[in-house]
Amino acid sequence: QSKLLTFYETESDVKKQLETLQDIAQTHEGTNDYQAALTTYSQIIQLSKNDLKERIRAMNNIGCLHNKNQNFLIAIEAFEEAEIANESISTLDLTTLYCNLGIAHTNAGNSVKAIEYFNLAEKIAENNIQKAKIAHLIASTYLEEKDWYNAQQYNNQTIDLAQQESQPELLSLSY
Repeated sequence: QSKLLTFYETESDVKKQLETLQDIAQTHEGTNDYQAALTTYSQIIQLSKNDLKERIRAMNNIGCLHNKNQNFLIAIEAFEEAEIANESISTLDLTTLYCNLGIAHTNAGNSVKAIEYFNLAEKIAENNIQKAKIAHLIASTYLEEKDWYNAQQYNNQTIDLAQQESQPELLSLSY
């Protein structure tokens, strides 16, 4: 991949360079080399000055990596940057972005903010499968807070939606 990247650099083909860097970053992620993936995503951000879509995607991926590395506040910053940049071109799926923000806030110990983002995601969810997954995230957040009542309410909602949509994995998690 690095030879291919070098070739595209000599050809000044920025689009192909970005595609190759994306592949390299995903390869690093797949091998759990998160630092190398973060470095590659940073290269994408620098190279994509004129390609806002690629910048936003890289910022979202950086947020996901920081969340995996338990750098929750940095993850939240990256997701928020992606959210702000996304307002101008709407390239990211906001349901996913809001869920990412909710998960990062949950991990950072801010369940109130997490629930706010999950509720935003739920409002714009396009189908019952997404709604079931979001209800599961909300139930899990309430469970961590030992709010048994709300955890049970959202878990029941997850089960109902997961049964309607034949989602055995989600049903298993809920049970």
